[in-house]
Amino acid sequence: MSPNEGEAVLKSLVVQLTIRRHTNIITYGGGWPQNGGEDLCSEEHLIETTIACMSSTVLGHNIHLGETPPPTTVAWAADISDATAEAGLKLPDLYKLTLRIRREKLAGKTRIFNRDRRQLLYHDPRAFLASEEKCYDFVNQRPTDEFLSNRGTVAKYLRDVGIPVP
Repeated sequence: MSPNEGEAVLKSLVVQLTIRRHTNIITYGGGWPQNGGEDLCSEEHLIETTIACMSSTVLGHNIHLGETPPPTTVAWAADISDATAEAGLKLPDLYKLTLRIRREKLAGKTRIFNRDRRQLLYHDPRAFLASEEKCYDFVNQRPTDEFLSNRGTVAKYLRDVGIPVP
């Protein structure tokens, strides 16, 4: 996280705490995975989703996944949010853990900000569905073996760094 990102998180937290203290409004927070969702089944995508969901949970936002994610991404996001709450992660912990995860798992990876995969539907609908079908078997309604393998690898890593992912 850059200093500018850290400042933005702090500003967001102040707003969230004020809204929470004085209203019953549930806020909508940004933060879907920043690798562009090129491979929704990849360990990189799971890590990016983890970072986004941990941040949303700690800041008190709704989880925002965007881009019509497959059921595997939605289930992963719920698991991460629950594990973040169970771990009692607070803002200073989030900042340190996010830096560590990015350094250990995402160093040198390309981040595509604000890319909306739904745009693929206009020029290559098959490309849009291919990544979703790579992680989820829509015919049999179950995650693919590749997704389950990558999920297991990432979940083990997260448990090792203190996030109790089932």
